[in-house]
Amino acid sequence: MSALRRQDKCRHEKSTLLVNLGCGPIQPGAWINIDCSNRARLAKYLPWLDTLLTKLKLIPPTEFSKNTIVFDVRKTLPFENDSILGFYAGELLEHLLPKETKKLLRECFRALIPGGHLRINVPDNYKFWKRYCDEYEKIINTPKGEWRNENLTKCIDMFFENICVTKPILGSMGHYHKYAYDEVTLTLEMENVGFINVKRRELHDSYISNIEAVERRAYLVVEGSKPS
Repeated sequence: MSALRRQDKCRHEKSTLLVNLGCGPIQPGAWINIDCSNRARLAKYLPWLDTLLTKLKLIPPTEFSKNTIVFDVRKTLPFENDSILGFYAGELLEHLLPKETKKLLRECFRALIPGGHLRINVPDNYKFWKRYCDEYEKIINTPKGEWRNENLTKCIDMFFENICVTKPILGSMGHYHKYAYDEVTLTLEMENVGFINVKRRELHDSYISNIEAVERRAYLVVEGSKPS
């Protein structure tokens, strides 16, 4: 084995870098916490305005500060090839367009050490619409005179008013869902990039150490590895 190969192997084995993409308010010290939301930018670059709007109760308090690493994950990630032990992306991909997600997955694959892991946590599109379909089938199979649409419209209103439609700037800070995933589509997206052993996981069931520091709840959690 050449000296360069030995040096690379040593660097891969010793890498302990963990990256929390789209960290939001969850910013543990042992992780590199990155966020590109408008609120993160406001708190970092205009902290006086963030403080003022918070005091006026126009926006809620936040853990973002001038110390937050603000970086647009739609760009090339600022990490060398084969340098990161694990990536966690919690409730992030639904805020990206499909082509942006594909690029981010490729970037994570590039930056991970061989044997490193990518873990993704997103709302489960299947479960969301299954609730709607179950309610619809229950209603459609009753006499028409007994039909009620409250639960159906509740699902539809939630989708278009709270999830996929832009809210006023101070309501969502300009962020909303641009796509949705289920276990099949997310697994195939990761496999198409080159990840192996891609599987659905339960809360905190991960090959990534200290995952409990960044993962507070589980929607649809899928984890895969870069081949060794």
